Amino acid sequence: MVRWPTRTAVALFAALVAGLANAAVVGPGRDRWEEVTFNGIPATEFMVQADGTVHVIANRSSGLIHRELTDDERGKPVMRWEWQVSDPLPATDLTVKGEDDRAIAVHVWFAEKSSRQGLWARFKRSFAKMAGKPTPGKVISYTWGGNAPPGTILPNPFLKKDGVIIILRSADAETGRWLGEEVDVMADFERAFGYRPAPPARIAISGDSDDSAMRSRAAVRRIRFLPQDDKDTESR
Repeated sequence: MVRWPTRTAVALFAALVAGLANAAVVGPGRDRWEEVTFNGIPATEFMVQADGTVHVIANRSSGLIHRELTDDERGKPVMRWEWQVSDPLPATDLTVKGEDDRAIAVHVWFAEKSSRQGLWARFKRSFAKMAGKPTPGKVISYTWGGNAPPGTILPNPFLKKDGVIIILRSADAETGRWLGEEVDVMADFERAFGYRPAPPARIAISGDSDDSAMRSRAAVRRIRFLPQDDKDTESR
């Protein structure tokens, strides 16, 4: 049996949790979301309107907001939304830490099945629950930004084997108007990780411009989950 250095493991995971700070989300629709900021980095601003539209202003900053999916949303694999970028960022290499800025991303988080978790992952899961944090899992980041063409799947440099970036709009995409997206999150997960997951558990929205020290403005609205038979087969 492998014996983990418990004190070291607890200290490492406690440091990870301590590196995230919760803050208030601004706007009349803020109650559904929690904000996460990173120690030592200015916080991206999120304004949530009453109709659910989220405005994301990254000013040399980084941050995200997240919420749990409802039981109804979890049972539907197709996700649709509309987004726009008003002030874009230059094309960046999203696979390199320190060069991974993008105006906006919509993230879908999947809780890892306990049967697929090793000892360290199970420990992190238990500790996260005690700390009131989302438990470990895998993440798909649907991204507007970067220098790769739409449809490219990239490794997430911060999540190693637990995260991928799917480019939906490159940094040079049209700005200033709403553009629609539709994805099958279950099919994308299977394509990226090689197995069928449990239904997704959370979604998040982020904006990141701390590396380029620039300012970007973006927004996302009308995020909704639909059954497979409602999937739009027309190309974007």
